[in-house]
Amino acid sequence: MTVHSNFAIPLLTQSGIFGSIYGTARLKVLHCRRQQPIEIYIVDFVSLEKRIVIELDGGQHAETESRDQQRDGCLAMNGFTVLRF
Repeated sequence: MTVHSNFAIPLLTQSGIFGSIYGTARLKVLHCRRQQPIEIYIVDFVSLEKRIVIELDGGQHAETESRDQQRDGCLAMNGFTVLRF
C-alpha cells in the first residue's frame, strides 16, 4: 500500500481502529494528513479542517504520560482536539 501525505481516514479501515470509529454512515470522510508538524511536535494524523489530531500510542507512551500531557496542552492552545488510541 502506498501512503500519501493527504488521504481519507476510511482508507485506514484495515487497522480495525478506524473502521469501528469512522465506519458509521454519518461520517463519510475525514481528510487527514499523516506525520504533520504542529509547533515543535509531529502528530500521527491531523484534520486541519476539523482541527482534530489523532495519535496512535504504542506501549512506549505508558512511560511518557507527562510529555503527552504537555504535547496535548500545546495542541489544545493551537485549537486542536486530541484523540489518543
